[in-house]
Amino acid sequence: MPVHYVMYKGIKFPPAYNSEHSLSFAHNEFLVRDDDVFNVTYPKSVPHGSWFEHVQGWMEMKDQDNFFFITYEELKQDLQGSMRRICQFLGQDLDDDAVSSVVRNASFSAMRENPMCSSVLLPADIMDQTKGQFLRKGICGDWKNHFTVAQSETFDRIYQERMQGLNMAFPWDRH
Repeated sequence: MPVHYVMYKGIKFPPAYNSEHSLSFAHNEFLVRDDDVFNVTYPKSVPHGSWFEHVQGWMEMKDQDNFFFITYEELKQDLQGSMRRICQFLGQDLDDDAVSSVVRNASFSAMRENPMCSSVLLPADIMDQTKGQFLRKGICGDWKNHFTVAQSETFDRIYQERMQGLNMAFPWDRH
């Protein structure tokens, strides 16, 4: 089945997440400063709102019994301990062999090799594998290799402003 791209100003865009209307909005109304390379600070950095509002909305649920919160950094630091915490939350008592199997299959390298996890089975109009991979490096803090000092300082300032009052510390907040 051929892919029917959305054309906007002579440029082809994949149709999965783009329409002429959304591209026109992004082009004409979405304010981007010349030094903005980190989309998380934009008012609409995730579908239907900002990243900050997205995280704050989930964090409002953190004390509910049916809500489990874990960060990628925690998973990377202690995948086996994290799996045990998840099992406990779900009321599942897995033996050591089962936990080891989950850990083996949930590692970044295993998921990157698994076509069911790495998005290689997605059609090109949703994920063009020639432009990059859905699962990139699997390391924490890689942003430090991409932000300039000025961008990092700007993000830190915006992060502190937007996340104040959240009453929660993320792994990256602990210095």
